[in-house]
Amino acid sequence: MQNYRPFRALAVLTSPIVEPSRPILLDSLVAWAAVDRAKAGGWIPSQNEIRGLLLDLPLAKHSYEDEWVWMASCMMWRGTISQPFQHQFTLKVDKNDYARDRNSIYKKGPSVLTEGTGQFKLYDLRQTLRQAEMAECYGVGDIDAVTELLHRVPAIGKRTRCGWGTVKSWTIKEMSENECEWWLRPIPFGMKNSLPPMCDMNAFSLGRAVTTPPYWDRVREQKVIIPIQSW
Repeated sequence: MQNYRPFRALAVLTSPIVEPSRPILLDSLVAWAAVDRAKAGGWIPSQNEIRGLLLDLPLAKHSYEDEWVWMASCMMWRGTISQPFQHQFTLKVDKNDYARDRNSIYKKGPSVLTEGTGQFKLYDLRQTLRQAEMAECYGVGDIDAVTELLHRVPAIGKRTRCGWGTVKSWTIKEMSENECEWWLRPIPFGMKNSLPPMCDMNAFSLGRAVTTPPYWDRVREQKVIIPIQSW
């Protein structure tokens, strides 16, 4: 497999993570970074070009019959880990402050600020967060190339633009093949008999998921086995 070696990637986190409903996969972060690097040079790719780039990641593939997955696990929380907790995001426009900011009370235009829609819409949104010191994952691939790409990833999880899930540092180190649990990820159901002997099948449950990037493309969901409580 070229210069592919098993490795462990560890992200040190400095803020709580807004957890998505599905696990965060190592290959999704590598894929995002690969596209981000390509766009940094001014390239404006088409959807087909992006999909082609996502098939050429510096990770090994595990294949069985006509199906395959990247040998890259999901992210698992490590260190001091909190229970999930709710955080409230709100937005409220103070009409008097808005008028003063404009240096006048409305003299023209509508005299009512619509709060149910548009730019003055009020909202009260609650997100589930989790505090964790670190996030860990396993993979098999070109360690130097993966390291360069992961250092482009500044945060993980949802609402990262708001400062959640910020990554302080990445550490990627080679590890032994027997310790590299890259299979801790959604695996196509048809590949369940192709996993390494050390993989405990009792630790998996049935579900439905997308198994290769882009993971937002729900049209490609299929029957999978998913590790239980691995993140």
